[in-house]
Order: sequence, then C-alpha cells, then structure tokens
Amino acid sequence: MIKRMVYNPWRNEALFIASCAERLIKDEMGYGTHSTNEIIMRIERDIADGVMIGAGQYLQFRLAFISREDDRIVKHVLHLSDIIELKRGAAS
Repeated sequence: MIKRMVYNPWRNEALFIASCAERLIKDEMGYGTHSTNEIIMRIERDIADGVMIGAGQYLQFRLAFISREDDRIVKHVLHLSDIIELKRGAAS
C-alpha cells in the first residue's frame, strides 16, 4: 500500500499534466512553450497508442475551467493552442 501511495504512474502523469496546464495559464517564468510541448507530446502519444482512433492530421487543445457563479455553472476557456500538424505516424 505504501508503494502505491508513492509510485502510481497514472496519477503522477495526471498531476504532471495538471501542473503543465497551471504553468501554461500563469506562464510562470516563461514555461508556456515547454508546457505546451509536454501536453502535445502526450496527446500525440495517446493518439499513436490508439486511444483516440480516427483522429485527423491536425491537433489543437484547449484548457477550459469550470466554475460556479451563484446558481450557474460557467465554463472559461483560458488557453487555446495553435493548430499543429500531427507528426508522421502519430495517427492510426
């Protein structure tokens, strides 16, 4: 159980992506480009692994945050990446 608390690759990956998203929004110390590249690299890997079968040739991602304002739920799109061409062989 101790090992699972410390070594959980899926959870570690999710936390890393969340920290990349946070840095991208804040653009802490100019890490915006690095964070964008890390997120894109993982999306391309998932496409190559067949997670998103039938993906097109181009990729764009957005960071949307959901918040509650009074009795409404509001979605804020805080980042929209550039459209990039997928690397050769990334899509099925």
